[in-house]
Amino acid sequence: MERVKKDKDTYSWKEDIRERIAKSAFNVTSVDVFFKNLEENGVGIRKGKSKKYGAYYTYELKDLSNVPEGTKLPNRALKSRSYKLGKVYSPYELNDFFKDNLQEQQEAEAKRKEEEARIESEAKRKVEEERKKQEALEEEQEEQRQKALRKEKVDTRTQRQKDVDDIWQRVQEKMAKEREEARREAERREKEQLEKEVEKPAQIKVEKVIDYSKKINLNADKKEVEEEKRHGEKMQSTMKEEQKRFLGNRVKSGRNSDLIKKQEALMQDALRLQIEDAQDKGIDYGY
Repeated sequence: MERVKKDKDTYSWKEDIRERIAKSAFNVTSVDVFFKNLEENGVGIRKGKSKKYGAYYTYELKDLSNVPEGTKLPNRALKSRSYKLGKVYSPYELNDFFKDNLQEQQEAEAKRKEEEARIESEAKRKVEEERKKQEALEEEQEEQRQKALRKEKVDTRTQRQKDVDDIWQRVQEKMAKEREEARREAERREKEQLEKEVEKPAQIKVEKVIDYSKKINLNADKKEVEEEKRHGEKMQSTMKEEQKRFLGNRVKSGRNSDLIKKQEALMQDALRLQIEDAQDKGIDYGY
């Protein structure tokens, strides 16, 4: 009769209970949750036991909201035992069903965790690859930077060497110029000094001769005076020649060696001042 009613699309309260039981047992893993779902779906349940069927459930349809208007229902409580509804609604079958659901859920959870672990492992692998790529890129950039620094250092050394060479050349030119000026000045002073040393006694001698000549020739005639004058001029010329010869001999004999040493000392001081001036500008040439 239940099949006939179902085939004729006629409402069956037992079929309604089956549908509610199936809905309450969907994805359930324990009896307590199953009982709670039955209550929420409008089905009461009570445990029982018989000698023939053993443990069973008695289901009662309490929610009549699905009953069509005008449907005739039995004049009693809409109750049915599990072994009358079907084998799958018995406590044993439902417990096995719940165990299967639990196992499936555990397997699904294990697969989910395994998949999450695989995804996490893959993500870590990608992160590690990116980290290694980043490290390789940073190492390459550091190598390029060090290479650029070495090149810059070599260029700086080359430029510093050029600066040193330029400064040394200017120092040498300046030293040569100062040395030449010092030599000329020394020669001039030496010459003036020698001229003074030679001319002074010669002049004194000439003056004495002239004075003496004037005294002894006070009453002499003009001709004798002229002769005496020529004689004095000759003596003065002789003294000048002696002075030149004396100057030449003195230069040849190396009497101006002290002056040359002074000139060399002046040139060394000029070089030292030039290097100190370069160091004050922040250039260290390793001297």
